[in-house]
Amino acid sequence: MTSVRDRKLADARKKNDNYTCQSCNNQYFVNNKYIIDCHHLNPINLGKRKTKIEDLISLCPTCHRIAHTRVPPYSLRELREIMEKHA
Repeated sequence: MTSVRDRKLADARKKNDNYTCQSCNNQYFVNNKYIIDCHHLNPINLGKRKTKIEDLISLCPTCHRIAHTRVPPYSLRELREIMEKHA
């Protein structure tokens, strides 16, 4: 097993999520490109493993950065709660 990031898997996750943040539901399309990150629900640094598409979610850069402001990262539920408070 490997912890190497797989671009094709990340691209598939983003497409499945319609290039939309799963936390705040925003979608950014700038200069003919979607601005979206792929986030590991369980941090990749927790050990070597084979990442599956279900292990990933799409987050906008802001939500992705917020997720990583603590260790372990905020869960999707926690991110949604944070974003609701600041909406």
